[in-house]
Amino acid sequence: IRGVLEHRLRCVPNGVDPARFPATKWTQGPPWRLLFVGRLTRQKGVDLLIRALQGWSDGTLHVVGEGEERAALEALAESSGVDIVFRGWSSNIAREYAESHLVIIPSRWEGFGLVAVEAMLSGRPVLGTGVGGLKTVLGDVGIVVPPGSSEALGAAIRESLGNMADL
Repeated sequence: IRGVLEHRLRCVPNGVDPARFPATKWTQGPPWRLLFVGRLTRQKGVDLLIRALQGWSDGTLHVVGEGEERAALEALAESSGVDIVFRGWSSNIAREYAESHLVIIPSRWEGFGLVAVEAMLSGRPVLGTGVGGLKTVLGDVGIVVPPGSSEALGAAIRESLGNMADL
């Protein structure tokens, strides 16, 4: 970095221990098990995800996390008719990934994308919005959709699950 002495620089790892997230065998669906992991705040876009799944009945969305929007999101989920389970924070996040078919990160903005790294280490496909560091983490491996559009998100989820059903 320009203007910084080299001896003052050091690399800080992303903090993900690969041993905590072993790749697990993928099971065929449907019923599909979709997973969201994160804080329940406007930034994370769970409201967009719930709207994207409106009318979807081929499985369950598991929402792992807590936050200030939980009550509003539960009300939105109830009116959506989609099977959604709010699980709070999990003490065994590796199991949550292992039991999922698709991890979805519908963020409106994102600094890094730690959930994407954990999910990919677990051998799970990740669908996320092309924002901030998340876009970089997903790179050419993840499924990237434009942020803020529940329509684009819903179409990408359905296409991804359709592709998985063909495997």
